[in-house]
Amino acid sequence: MALDLERREAERIVLAAASARDPAAEYDRGARAYLAFWDKRGREACEKKQPGCERMDEILHNAAKAFQAARLLAKAIAVRKTLVDPRYGLERRELARKAIHDIGANYQAIAVYDEAASWYERFARESPTLDKASDALRDAVILRLGTGEVTAAIDDAALFARAFGSRQPAQAAHVAMAIGAHHLEREDWAEARRQLATAMPRIDRSATLDVQIQAHALLGRALARTGSTGPAAAEYERVRSMLREPVRVRERLDALGGEDGDKQRRLGKVLSALGEALFFAAEQKRRDVDAIRFPTYVGSGSRDDVLRHVNVQVAEWIKRKRPAIEALEKEYLAVLEVEPVPPAWAIAAGARVGQMWGKFVAEFRAAPIPSEWKQNGMSPHGVPWEEIRAQYYEALDKASEPQKLRAKSAYEGCLRFSVTYQHFDEHSRGCEGWLARTYPAEYHQVDELRAPPTRVGSGLNERGAPALLSSVR
Repeated sequence: MALDLERREAERIVLAAASARDPAAEYDRGARAYLAFWDKRGREACEKKQPGCERMDEILHNAAKAFQAARLLAKAIAVRKTLVDPRYGLERRELARKAIHDIGANYQAIAVYDEAASWYERFARESPTLDKASDALRDAVILRLGTGEVTAAIDDAALFARAFGSRQPAQAAHVAMAIGAHHLEREDWAEARRQLATAMPRIDRSATLDVQIQAHALLGRALARTGSTGPAAAEYERVRSMLREPVRVRERLDALGGEDGDKQRRLGKVLSALGEALFFAAEQKRRDVDAIRFPTYVGSGSRDDVLRHVNVQVAEWIKRKRPAIEALEKEYLAVLEVEPVPPAWAIAAGARVGQMWGKFVAEFRAAPIPSEWKQNGMSPHGVPWEEIRAQYYEALDKASEPQKLRAKSAYEGCLRFSVTYQHFDEHSRGCEGWLARTYPAEYHQVDELRAPPTRVGSGLNERGAPALLSSVR
């Protein structure tokens, strides 16, 4: 009877804690009451395997829960470690097995990630049939990657495939992709390529549509970075082909379930993969445009010779270069036609268009001038040579002004997307720099619009996306 009264008093304190004036203090008091009961009635009995140990796993379990409710996670961990300590013979009971997972969760909550991963791994190995076992091992993979323990993460991924692959093939495929994505983020392109290529059959066979799309985009990037342009193009084309029916894609993504935020993030990642694929396709065609080089002047430098070069070679260059840029501009702008716009790739696309037009203007303005015009002082025409040169460059500027405005528009779009989505990278900084140099009166305070240059955020990873465009190129 006395034992029951002591246990019930601890239970009473904990049950009343939620409505108390200071719940944390009451949960702490209740937890200590449970521990006092354990120290008085259970510790020695369990250690010596004597009667009286029968329900002591419940006492320790309840004490740990109360400490956790009091936000005293270190104490909760200590109690749970007692519960799984082989000295007391409780470690095989179900509450003790579950405590292994809870210890991992407690360590994760206080940001001790290596310990969290270790306990999650132990839980998955020792209790693979319990709820949360697969989730724990998946979390262990992510935590190991985050702490740089890549070998351990790969071992965990292999264990996941063996233990849960047949029951949870989609999750196993997702875990495999996470390994490749980690190497990609660390710019270990060769290892990322190896991991993703190895995992791709499993991903194509079992992964959800969003993971398949992301994986092919990631493999495309790894292939491109390791010089395999043709295979990279095939991967990116696979991404585009999987998104050719936007309405059906959206239905399949929504059918995966989850909260609205989960759905939006899922769609955002898919759209980002599509933006990357479209950008890559445009980049491949840019080489042909770059190959149309501004003609080098080789001549006497006389006025007639220079004018002949400008009117023939430069005019022919303009005739070829301008329509080539216009055609390629449409390829880059296809990234902007995806709704909602994947910010990183919209920024990159705007930067590329701005660079093409900006370079066109710079090369056009670099047209040669007669050697005699390079003098200073009064010319035989009654006009200073400086004024002749100024008029010449003014005429070049006037002729190239439409293209300069197109560059400005593209760079402004790039910067606008960067500020809107709070995503800043080398592309956005390039757009910002060109505008500040070229139009200082308008953009001299552009730094005030954005966060520090070290801030890199993927807008669509944090913001949702309501719909796909009705057509995708």
